[in-house]
Amino acid sequence: MAMISILVEIRIALSLLRRMKRNVIGFGAPLFVINMVTWLPFLAVLDRLPRMSDTLWVVTVAALEALIVVIEGRLILAATRGQFFFRNLPCRAIRPGQAMYVSRIANLVSIVAMAVAMAGVEFVLEIVLG
Repeated sequence: MAMISILVEIRIALSLLRRMKRNVIGFGAPLFVINMVTWLPFLAVLDRLPRMSDTLWVVTVAALEALIVVIEGRLILAATRGQFFFRNLPCRAIRPGQAMYVSRIANLVSIVAMAVAMAGVEFVLEIVLG
């Protein structure tokens, strides 16, 4: 399910960049790497979180996700400027605010996609297992 969420996030980021009149040919691979760079540490931190109340856990995960939005926004900005990954990508540079917008919206849709996928699996399992 995490891969579905990541692919949705990449698709949304590409769509947003396209709406900003950017050529996104070849930009999917850097976005995938950006997601892997942030996703693996995110999972490692989640795994190491101490047992805590549900409320505190949700707040902690939200803070981690906010940090990821900032990190991914900076990496997207660097990638569009040719400072990260491939130097010859046709995607023109975007402004920092645009990069944060892309990161914020793509991550939000990714979270919703993950929640919907998890609810769908739970629904199917309940039907199958009774």
